[in-house]
Amino acid sequence: MTNESELSAAKQEHLPDSSELKEETTAAPTESKGRNTLLIRTISALVMVIFAGAAIFLGGWTFGGVAALISVGLVHEYCSLAKAKGFNPNVILCTVCSLAMIVVGCSDLKIAVIGWLSMAIMAWCLFCSALDNVFNHQERKSYILDSAINCFAVLYCGFLPSLLCYLRNVNMFLVVFLVVICIATDMGGYFFGKAIGGPKLSPLSPGKTWAGFWGGLLCSIACLYGLLYWNVSAGIFMKYNVYFWLIMGVGCCLVGQIGDLFESSLKRDAGCKDSGTIIPGHGGVLDRFDSYLFASLFAYMWLTFCLSFPALDSLFSF
Repeated sequence: MTNESELSAAKQEHLPDSSELKEETTAAPTESKGRNTLLIRTISALVMVIFAGAAIFLGGWTFGGVAALISVGLVHEYCSLAKAKGFNPNVILCTVCSLAMIVVGCSDLKIAVIGWLSMAIMAWCLFCSALDNVFNHQERKSYILDSAINCFAVLYCGFLPSLLCYLRNVNMFLVVFLVVICIATDMGGYFFGKAIGGPKLSPLSPGKTWAGFWGGLLCSIACLYGLLYWNVSAGIFMKYNVYFWLIMGVGCCLVGQIGDLFESSLKRDAGCKDSGTIIPGHGGVLDRFDSYLFASLFAYMWLTFCLSFPALDSLFSF
């Protein structure tokens, strides 16, 4: 009897506690879910890279068609966020004006003409928003904000993607450079943030940390020098020197992260986790291209700034 009681007591000592069993059973599905999410995210990213690479290589209206599809998705998701707040944007007006912006960006016109046409589209959007306020008598939360949302949708979802079309018309390497920098920033931010953690970058996006910010910057600089080596060895776009590309690369990285946080603020205000579900593992179109939109704005501004001032242009040229 003594031996049997001792054996049963020993077995009970080695039996795991119910709380420990619960922790183990909950930890296993979480780890499995994390691996599955990363796998889906990676597969979706590879598919997007293949299609985007083909569009960038072909250029012209093929690239413009892809930009137009992205613009339509951006408008739909942005207006959905606005509707979640109780506003009533004119989706058709925003879509038509945004597509007009893409057409202007794809046109092989001088930069001054592109600027004037873009301003004309914005003026038309404002005028049509005024007509919508006057003749559309449905109940609204705010006439002022509905008009502002329409105009901002065209700027955010139409004008910014059109800048990518303009940059592609100037040289393919500009778009390749921008896309690679944004991808490196996203990947560096994701993996450094997961591995190191630490203080949060902003309350707007709890998942982003300062470790991810610096990791994204380091990865973008590393890819920047790889791109420059490829550029010089292949003789693709030899006009500007390394300092021009360093400023553009770091600027696209930093401004792209601001664009990411800005989109997070829109989702947070609308009470949405993702802007959509069309891209598996990534969320919506706005979730995926938020950093590219702001990075394209910086790249466009920096390039046109250098081209507008001959002294600055010669300073950064070979």
